[in-house]
Amino acid sequence: MKKHMYAILLAGLSASVFATEKNDTELFCDDTKTIVNTLKEKYKEVPILLGKTDDIAKSTMSVWVNFLTKDWTIIATKKDMTCIVGTGSDATLISHKSKTTI
Repeated sequence: MKKHMYAILLAGLSASVFATEKNDTELFCDDTKTIVNTLKEKYKEVPILLGKTDDIAKSTMSVWVNFLTKDWTIIATKKDMTCIVGTGSDATLISHKSKTTI
């Protein structure tokens, strides 16, 4: 069940990035190498989740985390273009063995 919830969430996020419809949300997009290098070098984040979306965009979503500062970033990548879908703080890694529910 959780797997399907995550897939729906990620598909929805990526749809907003590459949709052909008007979207009032402005996202920062740039060359994939630029964004990935910035996440690695400047923000010291590492990817912890990577997956293909099932929506029309067929983008690749990834979640990046800096475990020292607990900052995180979600990006959507399609070919050489990457958009930042979200950023935040207080990241907590939850074990799949945890009984915590969302």
